[in-house]
Amino acid sequence: MGVLNGKALNLVVPKYPASAQFVKAGGDVTVQIMIDPRGCVDWAKVVSGNHLLRRSSLRAARQSTFLPTTLSNNPIWVYGVIVYKYHP
Repeated sequence: MGVLNGKALNLVVPKYPASAQFVKAGGDVTVQIMIDPRGCVDWAKVVSGNHLLRRSSLRAARQSTFLPTTLSNNPIWVYGVIVYKYHP
């Protein structure tokens, strides 16, 4: 489904870790997710981004919820990504 940020009912904002703040780490962190038929994140995996920002992004992605996707009026499982942008 591509980037799912805009399809979120509740896109949890990750905390900017103190260790990342200290070194002014920034940039994008991309998290691949699978959403179940209810709109909940079933699993998530970081696919790119600064290592200091990955854990926070993964935690936020797992807590996010999405509008269920349907096919022929039946809820389905979908894959996609969330992109978190960090600005030091």
